[in-house]
Amino acid sequence: MSIIWLTFSLIAGCAAKPKPVLGHDFVLPSCEPTATELVFGLIGPECASGVGKRGSIRVKLHTPLPSDGLGRYELGEKGTADATWCSANEQSCATAISGFIQINGLDHGMAVSGDYSMIFSRRQSIEGVFGAEWCGISAPCEETR
Repeated sequence: MSIIWLTFSLIAGCAAKPKPVLGHDFVLPSCEPTATELVFGLIGPECASGVGKRGSIRVKLHTPLPSDGLGRYELGEKGTADATWCSANEQSCATAISGFIQINGLDHGMAVSGDYSMIFSRRQSIEGVFGAEWCGISAPCEETR
């Protein structure tokens, strides 16, 4: 009986686990001085490349990256970050209602690594790891006068 239950639990658990977005990850420039933006799931090794087959995730961290390279950002209405998951054709997008982004390593100006777990609705969630390279472009910010 316990073997059957364990097998069912493992199958049910595996079926419910989301696959991580596949592709290249980048740290993007932000117009806000204390914010950092991350994008997961681009198809090419350049920060302006297209979106991968499983879509892309854009994350905005509302506080600076941790100087010691370790930090946790909570997603949701009162969180310290926002995340949006868009389909490969970018026709549909969903905003995370809860979850987290964990920064596990930081080489400022070079790369950020960590993991994430995001819930977009009762039936949509995704989790994975990332290794984001710093994007060498400037943010297209509007100047305020």
